[in-house]
Amino acid sequence: MNERSSVAVLPDPHRTQIADHWKTRPALVVPEDAPWRVRTAPPVDAEEHDGPVAFADLGSRLQPGSGPARDLLLDGQLVTIVGEEGGGKTTLAAQVACQLSAGENVGGYFEVEEPVSPVLIVDVEQSEEDAAIVRDDMIDRGLKVDGVFWLTANGRALDLPEDQKWLTAHVRALRPQVLILDTGTESVTDPSDSKSVKPLMIYLRGLLKHEGIRTVLMLAQPRKRTQLELPDIGRRFDDLFGSRVWKGRSSAVLYLEFSQLTVWKQRGSSIRRRWGGTSGQYVRSDSGPALIVAPQSPEELDHDRREKILAAVKDRPEEYSKSSLIEQELQIPGRSRPAWRRTVGDLVREGVLEEVGRYNRLRPKESTPLTPPESAPEPGRTRSSGNGQINTTPRIESVSGRTVVQSDPAQDARRPGRSRGGLHALSEQP
Repeated sequence: MNERSSVAVLPDPHRTQIADHWKTRPALVVPEDAPWRVRTAPPVDAEEHDGPVAFADLGSRLQPGSGPARDLLLDGQLVTIVGEEGGGKTTLAAQVACQLSAGENVGGYFEVEEPVSPVLIVDVEQSEEDAAIVRDDMIDRGLKVDGVFWLTANGRALDLPEDQKWLTAHVRALRPQVLILDTGTESVTDPSDSKSVKPLMIYLRGLLKHEGIRTVLMLAQPRKRTQLELPDIGRRFDDLFGSRVWKGRSSAVLYLEFSQLTVWKQRGSSIRRRWGGTSGQYVRSDSGPALIVAPQSPEELDHDRREKILAAVKDRPEEYSKSSLIEQELQIPGRSRPAWRRTVGDLVREGVLEEVGRYNRLRPKESTPLTPPESAPEPGRTRSSGNGQINTTPRIESVSGRTVVQSDPAQDARRPGRSRGGLHALSEQP
Protein backbone atom coordinates (compact mmCIF):
# COMPACT_ATOMS: atom_id res chain seq x y z
CA MET A 1 0.00 0.00 0.00
CA ASN A 2 1.35 3.41 -0.93
CA GLU A 3 1.63 5.56 2.23
CA ARG A 4 1.22 8.80 0.26
CA SER A 5 -2.08 7.85 -1.41
CA SER A 6 -5.48 6.64 -0.36
CA VAL A 7 -5.57 4.38 -3.44
CA ALA A 8 -3.90 1.00 -3.27
CA VAL A 9 -0.96 0.29 -5.58
CA LEU A 10 -2.25 -1.86 -8.41
CA PRO A 11 -0.56 -4.89 -9.97
CA ASP A 12 1.47 -4.24 -13.07
CA PRO A 13 -1.24 -5.27 -15.65
CA HIS A 14 -3.75 -2.89 -14.12
CA ARG A 15 -1.26 -0.02 -14.01
CA THR A 16 -0.52 -0.62 -17.69
CA GLN A 17 -4.25 -0.59 -18.45
CA ILE A 18 -4.63 2.83 -16.75
CA ALA A 19 -1.59 4.22 -18.55
CA ASP A 20 -3.01 3.17 -21.97
CA HIS A 21 -6.34 4.70 -21.05
CA TRP A 22 -4.69 8.09 -20.31
CA LYS A 23 -3.14 8.09 -23.80
CA THR A 24 -6.55 8.16 -25.49
CA ARG A 25 -8.56 10.37 -23.11
CA PRO A 26 -7.70 13.77 -21.64
CA ALA A 27 -9.28 12.86 -18.31
CA LEU A 28 -9.87 9.58 -16.54
CA VAL A 29 -13.36 8.80 -15.24
CA VAL A 30 -13.08 5.98 -12.76
CA PRO A 31 -16.26 3.88 -12.33
CA GLU A 32 -17.26 3.22 -8.73
CA ASP A 33 -17.53 -0.53 -9.41
CA ALA A 34 -14.15 -0.85 -11.13
CA PRO A 35 -12.48 -4.02 -9.84
CA TRP A 36 -9.09 -2.34 -9.48
CA ARG A 37 -10.43 0.66 -7.52
CA VAL A 38 -9.34 -0.09 -3.97
CA ARG A 39 -9.58 2.59 -1.24
CA THR A 40 -8.22 2.78 2.24
CA ALA A 41 -10.37 3.82 5.20
CA PRO A 42 -10.70 7.57 5.85
CA PRO A 43 -8.69 9.07 8.73
CA VAL A 44 -10.18 8.26 12.11
CA ASP A 45 -10.32 11.95 13.10
CA ALA A 46 -12.09 13.11 9.92
CA GLU A 47 -15.43 14.83 10.50
CA GLU A 48 -18.47 13.40 8.78
CA HIS A 49 -19.55 15.19 5.62
CA ASP A 50 -22.61 14.86 3.44
CA GLY A 51 -20.45 15.22 0.36
CA PRO A 52 -18.84 18.01 -1.63
CA VAL A 53 -20.71 21.31 -1.57
CA ALA A 54 -20.27 24.09 -4.10
CA PHE A 55 -18.36 26.95 -2.54
CA ALA A 56 -21.10 29.39 -3.56
CA ASP A 57 -23.72 27.25 -1.75
CA LEU A 58 -21.92 27.05 1.62
CA GLY A 59 -24.16 28.04 4.50
CA SER A 60 -27.35 27.87 2.44
CA ARG A 61 -29.05 25.96 5.25
CA LEU A 62 -28.12 28.71 7.71
CA GLN A 63 -28.70 32.41 7.92
CA PRO A 64 -25.25 33.98 7.57
CA GLY A 65 -24.35 35.97 10.67
CA SER A 66 -27.36 34.79 12.68
CA GLY A 67 -27.03 33.19 16.05
CA PRO A 68 -28.20 33.24 19.67
CA ALA A 69 -26.27 36.47 20.34
CA ARG A 70 -25.45 38.71 17.40
CA ASP A 71 -21.75 38.80 16.47
CA LEU A 72 -20.78 36.89 19.65
CA LEU A 73 -22.47 33.48 19.49
CA LEU A 74 -23.24 32.48 15.91
CA ASP A 75 -25.01 29.39 14.63
CA GLY A 76 -22.77 26.39 14.11
CA GLN A 77 -19.79 27.89 15.94
CA LEU A 78 -17.66 26.59 18.79
CA VAL A 79 -16.66 29.61 20.89
CA THR A 80 -13.92 29.33 23.53
CA ILE A 81 -13.52 31.81 26.39
CA VAL A 82 -10.09 31.63 28.00
CA GLY A 83 -9.26 33.08 31.41
CA GLU A 84 -7.01 32.59 34.39
CA GLU A 85 -8.17 30.56 37.37
CA GLY A 86 -10.62 32.62 39.43
CA GLY A 87 -10.98 35.19 36.64
CA GLY A 88 -14.78 35.01 36.47
CA LYS A 89 -15.32 32.59 33.56
CA THR A 90 -17.98 30.53 35.36
CA THR A 91 -19.85 33.66 36.45
CA LEU A 92 -19.77 35.02 32.90
CA ALA A 93 -20.98 31.69 31.49
CA ALA A 94 -23.90 31.59 33.95
CA GLN A 95 -24.77 35.18 33.05
CA VAL A 96 -24.71 34.35 29.33
CA ALA A 97 -27.00 31.37 29.94
CA CYS A 98 -29.51 33.44 31.94
CA GLN A 99 -29.55 36.33 29.50
CA LEU A 100 -29.96 34.05 26.47
CA SER A 101 -32.87 32.15 28.00
CA ALA A 102 -34.58 35.43 29.00
CA GLY A 103 -34.00 37.07 25.62
CA GLU A 104 -31.81 39.80 27.13
CA ASN A 105 -28.77 41.27 25.39
CA VAL A 106 -25.59 39.45 26.49
CA GLY A 107 -23.51 41.82 28.58
CA GLY A 108 -26.02 44.51 27.74
CA TYR A 109 -24.32 44.79 24.35
CA PHE A 110 -24.70 41.76 22.05
CA GLU A 111 -28.30 41.61 20.81
CA VAL A 112 -30.51 38.58 21.50
CA GLU A 113 -33.52 38.78 19.18
CA GLU A 114 -35.65 36.22 21.02
CA PRO A 115 -35.33 33.93 24.05
CA VAL A 116 -32.92 31.08 23.40
CA SER A 117 -33.97 28.16 25.56
CA PRO A 118 -33.15 25.69 26.91
CA VAL A 119 -29.49 26.29 27.71
CA LEU A 120 -27.52 23.38 29.14
CA ILE A 121 -24.45 23.92 31.35
CA VAL A 122 -22.26 20.80 31.49
CA ASP A 123 -20.01 21.20 34.52
CA VAL A 124 -17.00 18.94 35.03
CA GLU A 125 -15.50 20.85 37.98
CA GLN A 126 -18.06 22.18 40.45
CA SER A 127 -20.23 20.33 42.89
CA GLU A 128 -23.98 20.88 43.10
CA GLU A 129 -23.44 23.09 46.15
CA ASP A 130 -21.04 25.32 44.22
CA ALA A 131 -23.45 25.52 41.29
CA ALA A 132 -26.26 26.54 43.66
CA ILE A 133 -24.13 29.42 44.91
CA VAL A 134 -23.60 30.62 41.34
CA ARG A 135 -27.34 30.32 40.66
CA ASP A 136 -28.22 32.37 43.76
CA ASP A 137 -25.66 34.96 42.70
CA MET A 138 -27.41 35.30 39.34
CA ILE A 139 -30.76 35.79 41.07
CA ASP A 140 -29.25 38.44 43.36
CA ARG A 141 -28.02 40.28 40.27
CA GLY A 142 -31.54 40.45 38.92
CA LEU A 143 -31.25 37.70 36.29
CA LYS A 144 -33.84 35.03 35.54
CA VAL A 145 -32.73 31.41 35.75
CA ASP A 146 -35.74 29.85 34.01
CA GLY A 147 -34.72 27.86 30.96
CA VAL A 148 -31.19 27.14 32.23
CA PHE A 149 -30.28 23.55 33.09
CA TRP A 150 -27.22 22.22 34.90
CA LEU A 151 -25.66 18.80 34.41
CA THR A 152 -22.77 17.49 36.45
CA ALA A 153 -20.06 15.66 34.52
CA ASN A 154 -17.64 15.46 37.42
CA GLY A 155 -15.22 12.58 36.92
CA ARG A 156 -16.06 12.09 33.26
CA ALA A 157 -13.72 12.42 30.29
CA LEU A 158 -15.55 13.56 27.18
CA ASP A 159 -12.80 12.33 24.88
CA LEU A 160 -13.84 8.76 25.74
CA PRO A 161 -16.65 7.10 23.71
CA GLU A 162 -18.63 5.87 26.73
CA ASP A 163 -18.81 9.38 28.25
CA GLN A 164 -19.68 10.90 24.89
CA LYS A 165 -22.62 8.49 24.59
CA TRP A 166 -23.72 9.48 28.10
CA LEU A 167 -23.78 13.19 27.23
CA THR A 168 -25.47 12.57 23.86
CA ALA A 169 -28.31 10.79 25.64
CA HIS A 170 -28.89 13.82 27.89
CA VAL A 171 -28.67 16.21 24.93
CA ARG A 172 -31.31 14.23 23.01
CA ALA A 173 -33.58 14.20 26.05
CA LEU A 174 -33.37 17.97 26.69
CA ARG A 175 -32.71 19.29 23.15
CA PRO A 176 -30.81 22.43 24.24
CA GLN A 177 -30.18 25.24 21.78
CA VAL A 178 -26.91 26.27 23.44
CA LEU A 179 -24.46 24.03 25.30
CA ILE A 180 -21.93 25.50 27.74
CA LEU A 181 -18.98 23.30 28.75
CA ASP A 182 -17.31 24.36 32.00
CA THR A 183 -14.38 23.72 31.79
CA GLY A 184 -13.27 22.17 28.52
CA THR A 185 -9.63 21.78 29.51
CA GLU A 186 -10.72 19.68 32.51
CA SER A 187 -13.05 17.45 30.50
CA VAL A 188 -10.38 15.32 28.77
CA THR A 189 -7.89 12.79 30.02
CA ASP A 190 -4.86 14.89 29.01
CA PRO A 191 -5.48 18.53 27.95
CA SER A 192 -1.92 18.90 26.65
CA ASP A 193 -2.12 15.90 24.32
CA SER A 194 -3.74 16.36 20.90
CA LYS A 195 -4.80 12.71 20.96
CA SER A 196 -7.13 13.56 23.85
CA VAL A 197 -8.24 16.98 22.61
CA LYS A 198 -9.16 15.99 19.04
CA PRO A 199 -11.91 13.50 20.00
CA LEU A 200 -13.55 16.12 22.22
CA MET A 201 -13.51 18.85 19.57
CA ILE A 202 -14.81 16.45 16.90
CA TYR A 203 -17.55 15.33 19.28
CA LEU A 204 -18.63 18.93 19.99
CA ARG A 205 -18.71 19.65 16.26
CA GLY A 206 -20.92 16.58 15.84
CA LEU A 207 -23.38 17.97 18.40
CA LEU A 208 -23.59 21.17 16.39
CA LYS A 209 -24.24 19.31 13.16
CA HIS A 210 -26.49 16.44 14.18
CA GLU A 211 -28.16 17.21 17.51
CA GLY A 212 -29.77 20.60 16.87
CA ILE A 213 -27.42 22.63 19.10
CA ARG A 214 -26.93 26.10 17.66
CA THR A 215 -23.76 27.14 19.50
CA VAL A 216 -21.28 25.53 21.88
CA LEU A 217 -19.62 27.85 24.40
CA MET A 218 -16.56 26.28 26.02
CA LEU A 219 -14.56 27.70 28.91
CA ALA A 220 -10.84 26.99 29.01
CA GLN A 221 -8.14 27.55 31.56
CA PRO A 222 -4.58 28.11 30.32
CA ARG A 223 -1.47 26.54 31.69
CA LYS A 224 0.19 28.09 34.72
CA ARG A 225 2.50 31.01 34.16
CA THR A 226 6.15 29.98 34.13
CA GLN A 227 8.85 31.73 36.11
CA LEU A 228 10.67 32.45 32.86
CA GLU A 229 7.81 34.54 31.53
CA LEU A 230 8.27 38.27 32.08
CA PRO A 231 5.35 39.67 34.09
CA ASP A 232 4.93 42.78 31.91
CA ILE A 233 4.54 40.89 28.64
CA GLY A 234 1.22 39.32 29.53
CA ARG A 235 -0.27 36.19 28.07
CA ARG A 236 0.61 35.17 24.54
CA PHE A 237 -1.59 33.18 22.20
CA ASP A 238 0.75 30.20 21.96
CA ASP A 239 1.43 29.71 25.68
CA LEU A 240 -2.17 28.93 26.59
CA PHE A 241 -2.23 25.17 26.14
CA GLY A 242 0.08 22.35 25.35
CA SER A 243 -2.06 21.33 22.37
CA ARG A 244 -2.79 23.67 19.48
CA VAL A 245 -6.06 21.82 18.80
CA TRP A 246 -7.85 23.89 21.46
CA LYS A 247 -7.53 27.09 19.49
CA GLY A 248 -7.12 25.55 16.04
CA ARG A 249 -10.56 23.89 16.04
CA SER A 250 -12.40 26.71 17.81
CA SER A 251 -14.41 29.10 15.68
CA ALA A 252 -13.55 31.95 18.05
CA VAL A 253 -11.21 32.42 21.01
CA LEU A 254 -11.86 35.24 23.49
CA TYR A 255 -9.51 36.10 26.36
CA LEU A 256 -11.15 37.36 29.56
CA GLU A 257 -9.19 39.65 31.85
CA PHE A 258 -10.37 41.66 34.84
CA SER A 259 -11.50 44.70 32.88
CA GLN A 260 -11.05 43.62 29.28
CA LEU A 261 -12.36 41.10 26.78
CA THR A 262 -9.98 40.50 23.87
CA VAL A 263 -10.73 38.74 20.59
CA TRP A 264 -7.76 36.54 19.77
CA LYS A 265 -9.47 34.67 16.97
CA GLN A 266 -12.86 34.72 15.27
CA ARG A 267 -13.81 33.38 11.89
CA GLY A 268 -15.57 36.20 10.11
CA SER A 269 -14.17 38.82 12.51
CA SER A 270 -17.65 40.11 13.28
CA ILE A 271 -16.68 41.43 16.72
CA ARG A 272 -13.55 43.15 15.44
CA ARG A 273 -15.49 44.89 12.69
CA ARG A 274 -18.12 45.97 15.17
CA TRP A 275 -15.60 47.27 17.69
CA GLY A 276 -13.07 48.63 15.25
CA GLY A 277 -10.44 46.81 17.29
CA THR A 278 -9.71 43.63 19.21
CA SER A 279 -10.42 44.57 22.83
CA GLY A 280 -13.60 45.67 24.53
CA GLN A 281 -14.20 46.80 28.09
CA TYR A 282 -15.52 44.28 30.63
CA VAL A 283 -17.19 46.15 33.49
CA ARG A 284 -17.81 44.04 36.57
CA SER A 285 -20.44 44.83 39.17
CA ASP A 286 -21.17 43.57 42.68
CA SER A 287 -24.90 44.13 42.38
CA GLY A 288 -25.76 43.54 38.74
CA PRO A 289 -24.63 41.61 35.69
CA ALA A 290 -21.29 42.42 34.09
CA LEU A 291 -21.35 44.76 31.12
CA ILE A 292 -19.47 44.47 27.84
CA VAL A 293 -18.69 47.90 26.44
CA ALA A 294 -17.26 48.86 23.07
CA PRO A 295 -13.60 49.94 23.08
CA GLN A 296 -12.73 53.53 23.83
CA SER A 297 -11.99 55.87 20.95
CA PRO A 298 -8.36 56.91 20.35
CA GLU A 299 -9.16 60.32 21.86
CA GLU A 300 -10.60 58.73 25.01
CA LEU A 301 -7.61 56.41 25.34
CA ASP A 302 -5.19 59.33 24.99
CA HIS A 303 -7.14 61.32 27.59
CA ASP A 304 -6.94 58.44 30.09
CA ARG A 305 -3.20 58.03 29.49
CA ARG A 306 -2.61 61.74 30.08
CA GLU A 307 -4.52 61.69 33.36
CA LYS A 308 -2.59 58.71 34.72
CA ILE A 309 0.79 60.12 33.64
CA LEU A 310 0.16 63.56 35.14
CA ALA A 311 -1.14 62.08 38.40
CA ALA A 312 2.00 59.96 38.81
CA VAL A 313 4.40 62.80 37.94
CA LYS A 314 2.66 65.37 40.19
CA ASP A 315 2.69 62.90 43.07
CA ARG A 316 6.46 62.28 42.79
CA PRO A 317 8.12 64.96 40.64
CA GLU A 318 11.65 64.34 39.38
CA GLU A 319 11.37 60.71 40.47
CA TYR A 320 10.81 58.94 37.15
CA SER A 321 12.26 59.04 33.70
CA LYS A 322 9.99 58.23 30.79
CA SER A 323 10.92 54.55 30.86
CA SER A 324 10.77 54.05 34.63
CA LEU A 325 7.40 55.82 34.81
CA ILE A 326 5.85 53.59 32.16
CA GLU A 327 7.48 50.29 33.10
CA GLN A 328 7.90 50.47 36.89
CA GLU A 329 5.30 52.88 38.26
CA LEU A 330 2.41 52.39 35.83
CA GLN A 331 3.45 48.81 34.92
CA ILE A 332 2.24 49.06 31.33
CA PRO A 333 2.50 45.78 29.35
CA GLY A 334 5.16 45.71 26.66
CA ARG A 335 2.77 45.71 23.70
CA SER A 336 1.10 48.94 24.95
CA ARG A 337 4.21 50.92 25.85
CA PRO A 338 4.78 52.69 22.50
CA ALA A 339 1.45 54.54 22.82
CA TRP A 340 2.32 55.63 26.36
CA ARG A 341 5.76 56.85 25.26
CA ARG A 342 4.14 58.92 22.53
CA THR A 343 1.77 60.47 25.07
CA VAL A 344 4.64 61.38 27.40
CA GLY A 345 6.50 62.92 24.46
CA ASP A 346 3.41 64.94 23.53
CA LEU A 347 3.11 66.27 27.09
CA VAL A 348 6.77 67.35 27.03
CA ARG A 349 6.42 69.06 23.64
CA GLU A 350 3.27 70.83 24.79
CA GLY A 351 5.07 72.22 27.83
CA VAL A 352 2.94 70.34 30.36
CA LEU A 353 5.92 68.27 31.53
CA GLU A 354 9.63 68.85 31.34
CA GLU A 355 12.66 66.60 31.60
CA VAL A 356 15.38 67.70 34.00
CA GLY A 357 18.69 66.40 35.21
CA ARG A 358 21.14 63.93 33.89
CA TYR A 359 18.57 61.17 33.59
CA ASN A 360 15.73 63.29 32.18
CA ARG A 361 13.50 63.01 35.21
CA LEU A 362 9.95 64.18 34.62
CA ARG A 363 8.22 66.95 36.53
CA PRO A 364 5.32 69.32 35.89
CA LYS A 365 6.37 72.40 33.96
CA GLU A 366 4.96 74.82 36.52
CA SER A 367 6.71 73.26 39.53
CA THR A 368 9.68 74.91 41.22
CA PRO A 369 13.00 73.09 40.91
CA LEU A 370 14.05 71.28 44.05
CA THR A 371 17.36 73.18 44.01
CA PRO A 372 17.04 76.59 42.30
CA PRO A 373 19.99 77.12 39.95
CA GLU A 374 20.59 80.69 41.19
CA SER A 375 21.09 79.53 44.80
CA ALA A 376 23.70 76.93 43.93
CA PRO A 377 27.31 77.93 44.79
CA GLU A 378 30.08 77.86 42.26
CA PRO A 379 31.72 74.50 41.62
CA GLY A 380 34.52 73.71 44.07
CA ARG A 381 33.25 76.10 46.77
CA THR A 382 31.66 75.19 50.08
CA ARG A 383 28.51 76.38 51.74
CA SER A 384 26.83 75.89 55.08
CA SER A 385 23.79 73.68 55.30
CA GLY A 386 22.39 75.68 58.25
CA ASN A 387 23.07 72.97 60.83
CA GLY A 388 26.78 73.48 61.19
CA GLN A 389 27.73 70.96 58.51
CA ILE A 390 29.78 71.89 55.48
CA ASN A 391 28.63 70.59 52.08
CA THR A 392 30.94 70.41 49.15
CA THR A 393 29.61 71.12 45.66
CA PRO A 394 30.88 68.70 42.98
CA ARG A 395 33.70 70.02 40.83
CA ILE A 396 33.68 69.74 37.05
CA GLU A 397 36.99 68.89 35.41
CA SER A 398 38.05 68.03 31.88
CA VAL A 399 39.95 64.79 31.34
CA SER A 400 41.10 63.89 27.81
CA GLY A 401 38.45 66.10 26.26
CA ARG A 402 35.64 64.58 28.38
CA THR A 403 33.74 66.28 31.17
CA VAL A 404 33.99 64.43 34.48
CA VAL A 405 31.96 65.26 37.57
CA GLN A 406 33.83 64.56 40.79
CA SER A 407 31.32 64.14 43.59
CA ASP A 408 31.70 63.71 47.30
CA PRO A 409 31.20 60.07 48.37
CA ALA A 410 29.82 61.18 51.72
CA GLN A 411 27.23 63.30 50.02
CA ASP A 412 26.29 60.53 47.58
CA ALA A 413 25.90 58.01 50.38
CA ARG A 414 23.13 60.16 51.82
CA ARG A 415 21.31 60.56 48.49
CA PRO A 416 18.51 58.06 47.91
CA GLY A 417 19.05 55.79 44.92
CA ARG A 418 22.83 56.38 44.76
CA SER A 419 25.70 54.17 45.79
CA ARG A 420 29.07 55.14 47.18
CA GLY A 421 31.25 57.12 44.82
CA GLY A 422 28.32 58.86 43.12
CA LEU A 423 27.32 56.00 40.75
CA HIS A 424 23.60 55.75 39.97
CA ALA A 425 22.07 52.58 41.42
CA LEU A 426 21.09 49.96 38.87
CA SER A 427 17.53 49.86 40.20
CA GLU A 428 17.14 53.50 39.26
CA GLN A 429 18.57 53.24 35.77
CA PRO A 430 16.05 54.53 33.18
